[in-house]
Amino acid sequence: MLVRRPSMRTGALAPGPRYARAMSKTYWQGQRGGRQVYVQIAGEQVVVGQDTGDRHGDSATSTTRQQFLDGRLQDLVRDYIGDEGLAEVLAELRDRAE
Repeated sequence: MLVRRPSMRTGALAPGPRYARAMSKTYWQGQRGGRQVYVQIAGEQVVVGQDTGDRHGDSATSTTRQQFLDGRLQDLVRDYIGDEGLAEVLAELRDRAE
C-alpha cells in the first residue's frame, strides 16, 4: 500500500518512504577503529570525515555533489559506513537532483 503525504519540497504528493528519506537524511555516522566517522550533505557539497574525540582530532574532506555522483570519495564512504550507507547517500543526492 502506498502511503501518500504532502511533500514540503514541491507541495505535491509523494510516497511515504521516499518522503521521509528526502526530507530528513543529510547526515550519516558510524564507528571505525575508535573514531566516529561521518558523511554529510551540506549545501552543494558532500563532506566525509572522522573525529577521534580530541578537539584537534577532526579531519574531513569534501567534494561537489556532482563529483560525488561521478564516483569521487565513494570508496571512502563505503569504507566508513558500508554499502547500505553509500546507497542511501547516493539515493538522497539523486532525489535532490530531480
